[in-house]
Amino acid sequence: MRCPKCGEHFLFAKERRHAPRKIPLPIVKIGPYGVDFEIVKQTGVLMDISTTGIRVGVKSTPPKKGDRLNFKFSLPGIEDMIQLGGEVAWVHESPESGLYEFGVEYVALDQYNRKTIGFYMFSDDEYEVLEMELERYS
Repeated sequence: MRCPKCGEHFLFAKERRHAPRKIPLPIVKIGPYGVDFEIVKQTGVLMDISTTGIRVGVKSTPPKKGDRLNFKFSLPGIEDMIQLGGEVAWVHESPESGLYEFGVEYVALDQYNRKTIGFYMFSDDEYEVLEMELERYS
């Protein structure tokens, strides 16, 4: 895109995600869908989280679009570990972070972990509204 005033070129990325994001940055364990986390060695960084998915960064060997993976991580201020399954929606190399980043849409998220993420994302009042919206579309 070009600035109409000065003519300088710059990159512009339109926000396509509909769910608000928070940026926790904890370490996340990554494993094949259905595998016990005790034997999983791959880790990454949880770059952001929403009620519909996560963005993860890894140093090497990124997954492919469509791969189903399991994830395990903790969120700041929450004691319990979150475990969920997701499908990789996109993958790209980020020059800014030096990581391969990929977006994951939840495909296996139980009610307890869904609520835990919701409590992390929103105040109690905001979460009640979100719950009603989610029930409407379920």
